[in-house]
Amino acid sequence: MSEKNRILIIGNGEMCRTNSEILQAEGYEVEAAQTGPGAAEQVRQTHYDLVIITTSASNTDAIKLLKTIREVDPGIKAIVSSPCATTKDLVEAVEKGVFAYIPKPTSENRIATVVEKALSEAEQEAEIFRGVVRVYRHFVAVIGEQDETLETWLRKRAVKYKDKSIKMILVADKED
Repeated sequence: MSEKNRILIIGNGEMCRTNSEILQAEGYEVEAAQTGPGAAEQVRQTHYDLVIITTSASNTDAIKLLKTIREVDPGIKAIVSSPCATTKDLVEAVEKGVFAYIPKPTSENRIATVVEKALSEAEQEAEIFRGVVRVYRHFVAVIGEQDETLETWLRKRAVKYKDKSIKMILVADKED
């Protein structure tokens, strides 16, 4: 990992502190936030590669919080950890785009493994998107004109992936 991935752990209690220590030992930059509107504001102010929502309450609270966070950062990967998981909760979590639902308590290896997989998938998605941008750039060079609909789509995705190289490519296309 050349640049440390940033992870926000949202919740209260010992499990948040434990997960934070585990992930810091794995080399991640970890910050904590209390549940509620403050967490979404923290996501608005700082780029995170992953958010982990831990709750001792129902899955509904975690899903509501995730919905608020996704309004701020639609592409953020999310993991939910809760002791109260019904089949309905799991299905709802998957429908809302949660990368993984981890029951509490969990082992140190489990949290580290799931985080590694989530971040790996996020990087793969970003790499695929960078390929799409390269193809678009070639399209513009060959055809000689830009497609405004595609341009808008690419700009929205560039924000999702928070990739400066993508933004630079799109700006370079505008300047040509």
